[in-house]
Amino acid sequence: NPALGLRGVRLSMARNGLLETQLRAIARASGYGPVRVLVPMVSGREEIVAVRRLLERVQRDLRAEGHETAERIALGAMIEVPSAAIALPTFVRELDFLSIGTNDLVQYLLAADRNNDALGDLYSPLHPAVIRLLHGIVRVARGAA
Repeated sequence: NPALGLRGVRLSMARNGLLETQLRAIARASGYGPVRVLVPMVSGREEIVAVRRLLERVQRDLRAEGHETAERIALGAMIEVPSAAIALPTFVRELDFLSIGTNDLVQYLLAADRNNDALGDLYSPLHPAVIRLLHGIVRVARGAA
């Protein structure tokens, strides 16, 4: 299933140099105005910590090369994988913001491909499990604010 494969932060980290190139471009742009980095398909804390470390290293390197960058670039996570929602308390303080990707979150939580018409009745954003998980995400995010 391609939706469960090499996507988002997984792809960026697996392809040697891809994430660094992306973060370098964003960090250079930060010298001209505010930017934010939203990391997609996060599974847990380790990915956010790795992206933050790489972003900070890229910023140091750019400054050493004489480029101006923002003092700190806001880093956020797209919460669309159930493991990220469940593990959020372990890494919410590593984030400057978050976004909830409900389409993927519902699909993965309910094991119901949203593009499969035969499963249409199973894909429900109002399913009690979805509501409970969303409530938990909001509670954790508010507690970190």
